[in-house]
Amino acid sequence: MIRWLLNRMRGPARGEAARPRNAYCSFCRRSHTAVGPLVEGPDLVFICGECIILSGEMLAQERARRE
Repeated sequence: MIRWLLNRMRGPARGEAARPRNAYCSFCRRSHTAVGPLVEGPDLVFICGECIILSGEMLAQERARRE
C-alpha cells in the first residue's frame, strides 16, 4: 500500500493523464502550493497530508467511542 501511494505521488504512469497543475485537496480545498504534496485518488480526487492525519484521528475517536 505504501509503495502504491509513493508511486502515485511521483506522477502518472505511462498512458495515464497528467495531474493538473492547479491541483487542490478535495477535502480542505487548499492548493498543492499551500499544503505540499497531494495523494491522488480516482477521478482526480486529491487529499493533503493534513487531511489524512485529521481523518485518521477522527476514525480513531469513532473507534474509541464504539468500544
